[in-house]
Amino acid sequence: MRAVDALPGVISAAEFARSIGLRDKRRFQALIEARHAEALETLHPVTRRTQLRMTEAHIASFHEKFLTLTTMQTETGLHRNTILSLLKASDIRAFAPDGLNFGQIYLRQEVMPVLLTASVREKR
Repeated sequence: MRAVDALPGVISAAEFARSIGLRDKRRFQALIEARHAEALETLHPVTRRTQLRMTEAHIASFHEKFLTLTTMQTETGLHRNTILSLLKASDIRAFAPDGLNFGQIYLRQEVMPVLLTASVREKR
């Protein structure tokens, strides 16, 4: 039996991280372990190894709080380089509480006002 069969509607945290443009699964796992994002700790039914998995509710909760470059592009239609320039000009830095580096994950509440303003200007 595959893990997917054992927990329908649930994906691995690593798979979710890749889907939002985060390739270093250790950083995303660290975000979960620091309790900034939620996931289930399960045993893989075949390998019997511990695995972090995310439900639709966990994913929705992540998206309510955070953005990545990939999700910013998807939501605003702005180019990646434009987004990076806007973040730099607004002095918005990646989410790093206590100096912990979780990769290019940003707080939605800090980023969206800047991106929405730029997106409206670009449509004119």
